[in-house]
Amino acid sequence: MVFRLTKNALDYINAYYEDDTAPQNKYSDWFVDIIDSLDGKKYFLLTNAYSLFSVVIPAKDLNSKEDFILSATEKIKEYFDANGMAELFLNNIKPFLAENSIRKTNSRAVQGSMRGMKSSIPFMLRFQANLQEDLSLKQLNDILNKRSYKNLLACENEEMVIPKNMILSAAMIQPVQNSTVIRQKKLKEKPVYKIKALLCGFEKEIWREFIISPNTTMENLAFALMIMFNMDGSHLYEFEIRRRDRKEKELRKKGFSKESIKNMLEFVSDIKIKSYIDEEMDRADADFMLETLGLQAPECFEAYAVKIIRFLNKENPEIHFLYDFGDGWDIKLELKKSDFLTDIPVSSLPFVTDGKGSGIIEDCGGIGGLEAIKEAFRVKTGKNYKQYKEWLGVDDMDLSTFDAEKVNKNISKQIKAFKKDFLG
Repeated sequence: MVFRLTKNALDYINAYYEDDTAPQNKYSDWFVDIIDSLDGKKYFLLTNAYSLFSVVIPAKDLNSKEDFILSATEKIKEYFDANGMAELFLNNIKPFLAENSIRKTNSRAVQGSMRGMKSSIPFMLRFQANLQEDLSLKQLNDILNKRSYKNLLACENEEMVIPKNMILSAAMIQPVQNSTVIRQKKLKEKPVYKIKALLCGFEKEIWREFIISPNTTMENLAFALMIMFNMDGSHLYEFEIRRRDRKEKELRKKGFSKESIKNMLEFVSDIKIKSYIDEEMDRADADFMLETLGLQAPECFEAYAVKIIRFLNKENPEIHFLYDFGDGWDIKLELKKSDFLTDIPVSSLPFVTDGKGSGIIEDCGGIGGLEAIKEAFRVKTGKNYKQYKEWLGVDDMDLSTFDAEKVNKNISKQIKAFKKDFLG
């Protein structure tokens, strides 16, 4: 199992996150907090990253990493046994016990995740929305907490149940120092990507600069770009690495003849990272390109299965994001820095640092339509102005404005929503 030590596990499990290291399996990834109880004793709070339930073990007499792992494993086994999932433990956790490891990870400030006094109590059981009406889960809760469900206080969020007055509210303001079991890791800056994204072809520049983990999937990068550029995610997308164009420029600089360049480019293909792959259609396109145009078909990947670092890096610092193949939006991504230092946790990325212009308008006809809308609202008179005003439902529009703070406030939740909608 993988135990990840944080200042506050709730901060992570209540937020969308991507981690640099994938768990061995969905039941084996745990976040760990050290907490102080009202009786003055220290406890470990273990929160499962997949199913969002928690168990507690006393910290007393745990003087080594091995002691901690054995005790934690036993408590987790009790959970699965009590919940009628002994076989699940046997198949999905026990085989990995020989590969135990503790990994440290950063967290946002504890205060940032608190919702009043209730959220300062970091003991949580989160099974399902109708927990209060499920007798078996109530009984399980009594077993784990060793106290009656009647003594529990329901939070405003119906999915959460916490023991009343169990933990000092001040206990989570600062992490426990110099623990005999594990020492908390201080927040450190870590290198991430800094990328500039520019909408191609528009008269006035519309662009964004943002930081993002290089281990983010290309799918999540696509959803982030949609949010940054005011797209609603209702159209297909793909990324494109134009290796043929780049190779042609290199050969021209070296003085090769047009005929030589043409011959050499026959063996160079572009790369496309698609929202989904239609193998039959791709084969037909490949046959047409080779037989009719004499060109190699692009190498294709699915966006959900690959990460940014594979395609955007020092060797290949530029990639294009294409959205809505009817309107034909083209956004050029340029890697500005591959080692930009930030103390913002991965769970809070991507994070927009700067930008200009409001983004696109869906189904307006692409760059030409956006230019026409900009001009119509500039003059505020004539047939075009009247049509666009009625269609968009506004009397005025300023395409030069951009609010990075507003984007950053909701981008993580919106990415999750886009992913859910896209998967249907």
